[in-house]
Amino acid sequence: MKMITDSVEKTSKYKKIVKEVEEKVVAEIGEGGYLGYCHRFWEAKQRILKEEYNMDWKTPAQLNPNVLFD
Repeated sequence: MKMITDSVEKTSKYKKIVKEVEEKVVAEIGEGGYLGYCHRFWEAKQRILKEEYNMDWKTPAQLNPNVLFD
């Protein structure tokens, strides 16, 4: 099964800020390594992208409802 990704990820704007955004997420919620971390990570990333960059991004879980993520 091929995973669907948000088309926002292909934009130059997203590519320029993704590392910075992900660093902000880790600073906010920590490094992870536990069950369910990806969901917390994606939720924080989605919120930061919207609030700070005015970008609407859908999480992998939202785009792939038939896939179970940890």
